[in-house]
Amino acid sequence: MSLGIAAGALALLGGCDVVDPFAGYRDSGVNFIAGQPLAAPPLATDATNLGGSGFWDFAWRDPAVTTYDYMTLASSAELGPTGALDAWELTLANLALNGDFESFGVGATPAPWSYGGGAGLYSATVQTAGAIHNKSLELNIDTNTWAGFAIDELMLDYGQPGSKFYRYNFNAKGPANVKYGLSPDTNLGPLLNLPGDMFLATSWGPISGATYRLAFGNAASSVNSFFIDDLRAIRSDLETSNYSLRLRLRKSDASPALSAGFYGFTLYVKKPSTAKYSTEARTNEALAAQYITIFVRQLSAQGTVLATPIKMTFPVTATWQQVTASGVNFDIFHADPSAAVMEIRIAPFDYIHNAPDPGSVIIARPELHFYLNGY
Repeated sequence: MSLGIAAGALALLGGCDVVDPFAGYRDSGVNFIAGQPLAAPPLATDATNLGGSGFWDFAWRDPAVTTYDYMTLASSAELGPTGALDAWELTLANLALNGDFESFGVGATPAPWSYGGGAGLYSATVQTAGAIHNKSLELNIDTNTWAGFAIDELMLDYGQPGSKFYRYNFNAKGPANVKYGLSPDTNLGPLLNLPGDMFLATSWGPISGATYRLAFGNAASSVNSFFIDDLRAIRSDLETSNYSLRLRLRKSDASPALSAGFYGFTLYVKKPSTAKYSTEARTNEALAAQYITIFVRQLSAQGTVLATPIKMTFPVTATWQQVTASGVNFDIFHADPSAAVMEIRIAPFDYIHNAPDPGSVIIARPELHFYLNGY
């Protein structure tokens, strides 16, 4: 018998003095995860507790692969939406070291940037004149020269075991004839989409043994001068949706216990007050996430995703807003009481358009609601 039919049958006994076991399911205001408030996940070195159910953890973590903190969740000093100290800061780490160039003097060539390739004119120096945001790196590149950075020196997680692929975001401006690639030579390509902001240079790797360099070259017959700023990087060999805070739920982890049907997840979100979007005028302020994506997924007993998951992206603003992800009926849950039937994921970026980008968002008051008769 389904929950809806059982609840309807019980309603016929309204004149009897009975306890309604479905009261929690009738009230769509009941928070099924009140017993799982936001809390710091277990340490990445805690192999016993990683990947479990009933607590918040990061979806990407596996101690056999890495213990680097690609994401963090920390208690925030900012007041929550009701004025309580119940807010948390969720951060996707920027792996690029000193990508805002603010700690370098004007005219300096910041390590690990270098240049070369022939007898032509080339330079890579920090400048304020013509800069994108306060200080930027200006690259002057002749036809047969290049400028770039050594990946093993720029990436904060380079010392982790195994080969890696990285994905780079940065703001840039300049002519439309700059090319790029891995390892400097005169056959770099393809072309950067310049002028413009937030250009995405995708993955390079594997990174093991030899020194690799992400380099920029010249596709024109004269010297190119262009600017780079706000360089960001993440690992691109990890599944994008795994860059998320995750709560796996067995039926018994929720109260009332989870039953198949319609669910909606709500969360309060805002931009950290001291952070800046990468598109804003900034110096060395922390990066703020511009979007947040919420997933609600039904799981098989083996942990695979079933049916059509709830997946919604929302813009992050400077003030608290409550976002709601809903719209899917989760059908019959599997019968294994030891395995999760549902998972919730919170990702601090625009997953819908495949645009992961380092940054932080303040979150508070996660709630999971059940809708007995649909939305």
